[in-house]
Amino acid sequence: MAHEAKLILDHISTKLRTVGHNNITRCPSCAEEGHDRSGDNLSISIEDPRTDICWAGCTRDMIRAAMGRPRPVQHALQGQKKEASNVEI
Repeated sequence: MAHEAKLILDHISTKLRTVGHNNITRCPSCAEEGHDRSGDNLSISIEDPRTDICWAGCTRDMIRAAMGRPRPVQHALQGQKKEASNVEI
């Protein structure tokens, strides 16, 4: 997962600004859809850059795909199974 976080930081083309303990920038997935004009949807922890969140709800897979770095299909399917197994009924 550390490699994945490094990819996100390495491929962010917008300016990072520091707010508290996080770097804030434009979410590539939101930007691709014409959203996040204020450039503050993606938050990446300074202390642990593996921790990130898009406040508009984009998944890590959506962000990676928007950067042209989609996960291999096998890994993406495993992530979907894991997410599905965490759903309460």
